[in-house]
Order: sequence, then C-alpha cells, then structure tokens
Amino acid sequence: MKFISVGVTRFIRLKIDDRMKRSYIFFMGLLVLMASCDQKREKKNWDGGKIELPGSYHYDLKNLTLNISLENNLVRYNLIDSLGNKLLETKDDINSYQRWALFLDENESLWVLSSDIGNAYWKKDTATQTYIYTRIDHLFDQSIVPKKVYSETKDFFR
Repeated sequence: MKFISVGVTRFIRLKIDDRMKRSYIFFMGLLVLMASCDQKREKKNWDGGKIELPGSYHYDLKNLTLNISLENNLVRYNLIDSLGNKLLETKDDINSYQRWALFLDENESLWVLSSDIGNAYWKKDTATQTYIYTRIDHLFDQSIVPKKVYSETKDFFR
C-alpha cells in the first residue's frame, strides 16, 4: 500500500510541478510584454513627408516634432516647436482602423488624409506663425495640392 501512495504522491507532485512551470513561463512572458509596452517612445528623425504609423517624429531642419498616437481607436496628433509650444492638435476624429496619413510639406503645412472623414490641411500663416485649419469637402486633385504631397499620397486622391 505504501508503494501505491508514494507513486500517487510522486504523480501529483509531477503534475503540480508541470503546472507551476507553465504558469511561471506564462507570467514571465506577460511581464516581459508589459515592460516592453511601457517603454517611452523615442523620437524618430524625419525630413517631413508622409507618415502612416503612430510615433514621435522630429524634423531637425525645422525644429518641429509631430506626435501621433492611437487612443480609443482614434488617431490623435499634435505639432510642437523646439520650445515645446503646441502649434496645432487633432481637430477631427479619424478612425484608426481606416486608411490615414499625415504629410508635412516644405512650407510646414500639415496635410491630414483620411479615408474615414475626408481630407484637410493645416496651413502655416507666416505673418502670425499660427496654423489655420481647412477641411476639404470635395475630393482633392492634383491641381489643389503641392506636387510632392500628391506624388507621395496619390492613393488618397482621384
């Protein structure tokens, strides 16, 4: 009888050890995943142009940083100067599951392109150094947008 109880005890211990190993591996993997998600976003060097992914993009030549994030399935963005002043920020709710892009052109105008809500742009007023937001209710075409914006984002235009 003692032999059977020792065998059962060993069997139970092996089962418990196996479960503990699996649990340990699972929780360690979860910990690594959480730690990697919590890292601060590093700024990416950027020369203006098209962006289709969230992140923090720094434009050295103009001393501007464009921050893009996804919050509650919406694209959020802001443009900050070298002193940390917020020059512009999200005006419309762009669904992050739809096709979208932002494009900063050579005149520091920010083009907002969205298959969800349509297109718009922030034009920099050089006299006041502020940005003026304009929604475009009709389709953009090549005659309205700068050539470089059109060539790099033509999939948003007709």
